[in-house]
Amino acid sequence: MNTKQKTKAQAESEVIPVEKSIGTLTDVAWAITISCIWPYRVFPLNEYFVCRKYISRYFNNEADPFKKFQEFCFAVFLARERFMLNPSEGVTDLPRIWLNQQNKHGLKKWVLYFRSLDEGQQKRGVFHPALKAIPGAMLELMVDGRRSTFQYWRKWFIKKDAFEEYQLFYSCFVAEMYTC
Repeated sequence: MNTKQKTKAQAESEVIPVEKSIGTLTDVAWAITISCIWPYRVFPLNEYFVCRKYISRYFNNEADPFKKFQEFCFAVFLARERFMLNPSEGVTDLPRIWLNQQNKHGLKKWVLYFRSLDEGQQKRGVFHPALKAIPGAMLELMVDGRRSTFQYWRKWFIKKDAFEEYQLFYSCFVAEMYTC
């Protein structure tokens, strides 16, 4: 997408509305999860298929699967922040265990924590605006697939001095391209 076609409001928004199919949401959520929680691990293909099933169940039968996608991503970001602050609390489980909704110490814990934040906390201060942009940017890139879209987001992150967030965005992009 040509950067001149985007309005300032679109560029500044937390997410950009794009196709919201369950499959696309699932693939992007998986890429974000492994990039945030297991950035240096490689998993067999069967792990991906099991995890994809768990993640898609999270979005299925929802009136607004995109809202659940955002909640999922923000819960993963909260877990990532915690693990970065205290590496001894890092995840040792396989993704299939961490993503299982029956596991009260995995994703479920972080979703409940995110929900416990009041609406004001969710909208301000919890995440850097560039971190909030990653899920929408990834969705736009996966649906659009053009180099110009990637370049737009690359420049956007750099303009915001959000280098760590750009690295995470790039990591998610690579994970999406090679694991989904």
